Amino acid sequence: MVDDSNKKSMLPPMSLAADELSSDVAGELRAERERLSAQFQAGLDAKDIEELAPIAQQLADVELSLGMPDEALASFRRAAKLLEQGDDSKVRAAVSYAIAEIERTKGRYGEASGSYLEAGRAFARAGDAGGRATCQMCAGDMCAWTNRLADAAESYAGALESFRELDDPLGQALTLFRAGDSMAEIDPATARQYLEEAKELYERVDEETTIDRDGRVANTPLPDPQRDLRRAEPWLMAKLCAQKLSELRHSRPVESSSVPAANRKLLYGVGAAAVVLLLYALVGRPDAEARPSAALPEVVAEEAAEPVARAEEKRAALLLRRAKQIRESGDTEGARGAYERILEKSRAQDDASSQAEALFALAEIKAEAADPNGARDLYEGASTQYARDGNLRGQANAASAISRIDEASGDTRRLADSYQRQVALFEALGESDEQARVLQKQLRIYWGSDPGKARDILLQLLRVHERAIRTEEVASTLERLAAIDLQTEIHRSTRPRLERALTLYRENGDVDGQARVLIALGDVEMRGDNPPQARAAYRQALQLSGAAAVTRNRALVQMAGAEESLGRTRRAVELLNEARAGCAAAGGSACPEIDAGLSRLSGTGSRG
Repeated sequence: MVDDSNKKSMLPPMSLAADELSSDVAGELRAERERLSAQFQAGLDAKDIEELAPIAQQLADVELSLGMPDEALASFRRAAKLLEQGDDSKVRAAVSYAIAEIERTKGRYGEASGSYLEAGRAFARAGDAGGRATCQMCAGDMCAWTNRLADAAESYAGALESFRELDDPLGQALTLFRAGDSMAEIDPATARQYLEEAKELYERVDEETTIDRDGRVANTPLPDPQRDLRRAEPWLMAKLCAQKLSELRHSRPVESSSVPAANRKLLYGVGAAAVVLLLYALVGRPDAEARPSAALPEVVAEEAAEPVARAEEKRAALLLRRAKQIRESGDTEGARGAYERILEKSRAQDDASSQAEALFALAEIKAEAADPNGARDLYEGASTQYARDGNLRGQANAASAISRIDEASGDTRRLADSYQRQVALFEALGESDEQARVLQKQLRIYWGSDPGKARDILLQLLRVHERAIRTEEVASTLERLAAIDLQTEIHRSTRPRLERALTLYRENGDVDGQARVLIALGDVEMRGDNPPQARAAYRQALQLSGAAAVTRNRALVQMAGAEESLGRTRRAVELLNEARAGCAAAGGSACPEIDAGLSRLSGTGSRG
């Protein structure tokens, strides 16, 4: 066994975010990290190798407490490298075990298996057979989770042999249980064998041993990393084995063993109290006199519900994370199989959250395989489950994916519906930027083809911008509403909206916006048969310095129309010629509207 001085590094690392600590404690830890870093660098400069390893260990422990697992891993690795030059196998074992635990928590199972085996060899050199056995068992788990079945079997066999040499039946049982649990989704037949042997051992141990007040099995070595599981009474573990064997009997066989196990097991990382409560929830609390054969209760103990739910959530999250890693590795078929198994299991458990995530991932795989219709159906299914789970963000992501498919298909009816769904979801999420972005895309469907629907969307967009106090966008939307009115029918609200837009553009210093709105106000007056007022508005637009050339040309053409209506033909021709010159200067060789006006006015005399 590792002595108490190294126990901290032997335990699974507890990664805390710095903001979960009090400000004083976090500040002290950061200061300690800076001090140790400087001390380590000074030792390197002075080539004081003997003192560097313990400094690196202390630095890693501080970094773990600050929620910096990657930095802690680097510090532990520096310590391990330095310890290669020494002969303290206990310390090397503790450091290697800590490295393995961090790698496991980061999902680097392949690297973790090697680190566990290295720690096991160091424990063996230090004369700690229990530590060696524990590391072999952990290495077996890592190999199983990365689908290296032969390596997993070898590591589990080594752990069983070590525990037998120690005369540690609970160690043997725990190894068999972990082997069966890890391989349940990869090799059910082998998993059943492991679990049946584990169940028999737990039942035998339950009859022959007692557990003292510290949770230790009498006369049985207890490696520190497995203390939590050892506190669970053997009869409970036997019942859990029976539960898992029942699940295996009723589960569908896995079609392909090429899919890695998407499962960092439930009992990793769960505290002792939560483990025991979880087991009680699964198999029932015993009566004092009839402990081994107690019937399962109809109602799970209330205090067990919370840790059970947390444990199930953790299990589901880990399954999904592993499936994602398979997909990111390029194994699309393996990922598909993993997600389909997650979907089947989550449906059986009525787990809407996991169903949604699995369906969404399967939809993405379909989309990548150029099957948009299949992908769309799966996205719809994911959206339904997200809605059941109350996950607005998930619904919005699904709706966005559906919209992308509809955009590519060109089905405007479907596309308009999916856009509207997105708008409602982004409104519920309070994301006005996204809401406005989708409304703009929806507007493009109807602009120029359905003024009524375009107007409705613009009114909706106006409310979004007003709530977000985006004055520039409010002015632009008011201007576009007036443009639709000018194409269809002038409303009582048209002129007030343009006047409001003009005020906003002035407040924002947008000269071109002011000119455009003045032109629109002139157009409203022309529609109302009021050329003098229209001419005044156009003149104001032309007097603005800084408007875009195209806007100025538009003002010239519209003012020419007002002058023509007033019978001032010569002035109209002058304005059109000025507009023609502006058009040519801007690179326009063809200015049909201007040319048509000049042609019409050329034979009408020279009044005005």
